[in-house]
Amino acid sequence: MHTPRVFVRILVFLILSCLVCGDAEAQALKLDGTATCFRALLEIADQYGNDHEGPELEIRYGGAFIAVEKLGKREIDMAVIEYPLRPYVDEAWAKAFPEGSRPPAEYTFAQTALGVVVHKRNPLSKLSHDQMKDILSGKTRTWQALGGSGASIRVLTSKALSGSMASDMILHYGSWHGAVEQLDADANVIASVMADAAAIGFVALTPDLPTDVKVVAVAADAKSSAVPPTVENVVLERYPLVRQYKLLLTEQSPPAAHDFAQFACSDEAQKTVHRWGLFPATIRAEAEAEQRVADVKAGKGQPVVVCDMAGVGETLKAAALEFARAKMAVQVTLDSGGGSAEAVGERLKTGAAELLVVDGGMDEELRGRVTERGGAEMVLGSRAVGVVVHPASAFNELTMDDLRQILAGKVDRWPGATGTAERIVLYALPPANPLMPLVDRAMGPDAKRAKVTVRPNSERVILSVASQPGALGLVDLTKVARHETKVKLLAILPPGETEADPPSPRNLPNDYPLARPVYVCLSGKASEATKSFFAFLNEGGARDALLVGGLVPRDELETMEGEIATAYGAADGLERADPPAQVAAVVENDSPATTAPDHLQEVLRGALGGPAKPSPSSVAPAVAPARTDQTAEDGAAVSTPPNPTRPASQLRQAEKPEAIHPAPGEGGAPHPAASQSPQAGEEAFAAWATAHAVPIGLVGLGVVAVAVALGSIGMKRARHRDEVMRRYRP
Repeated sequence: MHTPRVFVRILVFLILSCLVCGDAEAQALKLDGTATCFRALLEIADQYGNDHEGPELEIRYGGAFIAVEKLGKREIDMAVIEYPLRPYVDEAWAKAFPEGSRPPAEYTFAQTALGVVVHKRNPLSKLSHDQMKDILSGKTRTWQALGGSGASIRVLTSKALSGSMASDMILHYGSWHGAVEQLDADANVIASVMADAAAIGFVALTPDLPTDVKVVAVAADAKSSAVPPTVENVVLERYPLVRQYKLLLTEQSPPAAHDFAQFACSDEAQKTVHRWGLFPATIRAEAEAEQRVADVKAGKGQPVVVCDMAGVGETLKAAALEFARAKMAVQVTLDSGGGSAEAVGERLKTGAAELLVVDGGMDEELRGRVTERGGAEMVLGSRAVGVVVHPASAFNELTMDDLRQILAGKVDRWPGATGTAERIVLYALPPANPLMPLVDRAMGPDAKRAKVTVRPNSERVILSVASQPGALGLVDLTKVARHETKVKLLAILPPGETEADPPSPRNLPNDYPLARPVYVCLSGKASEATKSFFAFLNEGGARDALLVGGLVPRDELETMEGEIATAYGAADGLERADPPAQVAAVVENDSPATTAPDHLQEVLRGALGGPAKPSPSSVAPAVAPARTDQTAEDGAAVSTPPNPTRPASQLRQAEKPEAIHPAPGEGGAPHPAASQSPQAGEEAFAAWATAHAVPIGLVGLGVVAVAVALGSIGMKRARHRDEVMRRYRP
């Protein structure tokens, strides 16, 4: 009854299986070509199959001629060839790609080279192509013809790749004379040359060049200079006996074929290429990059005309070196711009100047001239001043107003925790430094200045601050090491902000008040090379050059915190510790500036674990000896009498400065309301728990141990009861 139905199901299953198998057969990637690199390519194919899901690879090695012919007929998806082409392959190439055309996609994944080795005591150091041909053909049989002794030349090669390369590249498929010895492997050839001073060997070179024999330099002809087969010369094809291995694809090759070709050029596959004694394409890419850098240093490359109005010309030249290492060689040429905004705008408009660099941005009129004909604008980086203090300082941030008060000398001492105050000693860069105008702008045009000790560079400022606990220094932010420990960088809060992260050379907070951006504008008529250079800068490709040149690059896409979050996940439940608060408006009076603003005292005690600010009735005002005011020309910090016109809200008890109260354990009385404040109670409990963390932890471990022991005993009893019940159950 059910037999026909079952038969139909089986028949449908067989038909579908055939269709699936046929489809899988049709989707297999077909590859054909030269056999001289098949071992490396087979291993790469296995790696690709293990790491990627997709069609299988059907690999055949019918030779370059057949592969090019099949590729032209679109019978295969990929062809593997040696390049330059062998003479007999040219015929198939002309048919597959007529009228000088080339395949739509070519991937160079490896190179190989033929080397000539002699004994270390052999005086021979170079050979021309014709001399090698005469040696292999038997025309030259003694060393005397090459300037040596009259001993007979013993010619060696191998049955492996080097033998076919010698025949192809030197004899042009001619036959060598019968005295040429073919050994099993290149290693045997090298060993025989080491043992025989009259021997000469033709071997396939590897990136690890032999050191037990002398590798001879080779000239393409009698007029050319001989080139030694160094790794750089081989991969850049300055050495004449070099061949590339290429994967060729057509417009009909499926995406999986391109995926495999790209994998063959990847770092993982290139390790396999190197292991099989071939020169990886990655070595070639590195050598080409260094060659482009050398060209730029020698004055070569596509011209890029820059109108530099921000004084960063040398930084752009350094960025051009990084661009050469990454993409292409360009030569940055600096242009004065004509001395006026109108002249600069006209030069950009006509393309006479291709890039304009300005400090702080452009006015709207000039920006309109730049962008009206396809121009563009970007922030190259920012000049930024870092504020550093001694690492023992309790402060992590200041407001911009606090910094103005300190630099003006109105606050000249840090608040102390023991009734004393540390004098603030200021260090800064020379006035001619490009960063100092940023400080002048932040201070305001009419602001007075306290006495500042000038150091020639940021490194000297950092050393001075590191050696003096009360010091504060103004430095180039880019000169502060990423994990600097000698000094501490302070966060500078913009107006209206209550918290901020400290700046770093690689991550400048938004609205950082001591920074000024440097803009780069692109002319609409710039060359393709200049547009590519502009795009490279816009993508953040020259960060190292900018940092060396004193510019903080735009924010990195991945900061250190981002990398940690990506690797381990974001940390939950962690709260940022509140930093000490900012310095308040200064109290101006006739007494010396040993007293810091009120709320600074409170915050300092909070940072050091001390009590809150006591009431005025619980402490006595500090009595300090009188001090004569110094003149403004002296540059010293002064304390001036209160200004009658100043608002009362800014005076903050100017006539009665408060004393600095001792920290806990130094005789200071706690705040009267400390026991009544819930927040104070919570803080006291947290402090007690922290102090007794070890005993609490030990008690907890003991409780857990007891619980585990009791649980184990209970389980044993339960198992015993079950066993008894099982044995004696009726």
